[in-house]
Amino acid sequence: MKRGPSPFNVVSVALGLAFLYLPIVILVIYSFNASRLVTVWGGWSLVWYRELLNDEAILSAAWISFRLAFLSATAATVLGTLAAVSLTRMGRFRGRLLFSGMVYAPLVMPEVITGLSLLLLFVTFLFINAEVWELSATLDGAVLWLTVMVFAAFAVGFSTILGMVAGIIPAWTAARLDPVSALRYE
Repeated sequence: MKRGPSPFNVVSVALGLAFLYLPIVILVIYSFNASRLVTVWGGWSLVWYRELLNDEAILSAAWISFRLAFLSATAATVLGTLAAVSLTRMGRFRGRLLFSGMVYAPLVMPEVITGLSLLLLFVTFLFINAEVWELSATLDGAVLWLTVMVFAAFAVGFSTILGMVAGIIPAWTAARLDPVSALRYE
């Protein structure tokens, strides 16, 4: 006797996915609207995409966002992998509880507390640097690196858990011993 999903489950999943993805599909379709009004369909056009590519402010903001995402994801992956290695391979060591608590704290801390503490960090950082550098051009780069550190610190817990759960560390051991068999490691 083969048991599959019940019709109720299929309908529930279909409605849930439609609720999540239908607004995105509608937004993509309306992005090709030639009319300036959202409620009036003016035909298919790429005029708004041309306007987007000619807007320097939006392109600059997108470039900063891509740099921020790449740098913080890279830093979080490297630091999370090192944390996973130390937590799985080092056994019990002095300060392990404190270390794991600092790694996992952003995962369990409410976002309001995290946001408020980051606001205070940024305000303090800008206040100190405004007095020292008088809001010079280097402040933009300093704020970017501060934001990279904050995002990386938040994501380290996720990459640590992924490194520990996904079995990356035993796979490295197998790869060191026999690289060909590491591809088949489970």
